[in-house]
Amino acid sequence: VASAYITTLGTWDTQVDASTAYATHRAAIFTTTGRTSPDTSDPDTARGQGEFTRAAAGDGYSAVSVDALTTEGNPRQDDGSWHRIVTHTRTVRTRSPEAVISQRTGTTRLTLTRAPGTGQWLVTQATLIEEHDSSDSAHDTAS
Repeated sequence: VASAYITTLGTWDTQVDASTAYATHRAAIFTTTGRTSPDTSDPDTARGQGEFTRAAAGDGYSAVSVDALTTEGNPRQDDGSWHRIVTHTRTVRTRSPEAVISQRTGTTRLTLTRAPGTGQWLVTQATLIEEHDSSDSAHDTAS
């Protein structure tokens, strides 16, 4: 579930999606909130889509790889939830011409809890700890 959530959250395609908000909507299926209070906003109205707009000019898309899935300390919490640390790389490419627009590597802390009734693991909290340009040594700490 942790890997599927991170991969889905960062994956979009300008030939299919009108904004990156579609990825967020798709990833919601892996979250408690997405199951109990689905996001009814229109992803077509999303703002702040600079990267998406640049990629769209060349029929762009993003792909996410999970580089590591680890724990920090005792992963099982007293309330039965589990903590996972996911290191991931998101690459944005264009199809015409084939080129890499950007590549960013980040670390996200996830809290997962079993859903009552189904026992399925769902993401209850996701916090981006750090993200940086993979081709650059400068790091941007998420706040």
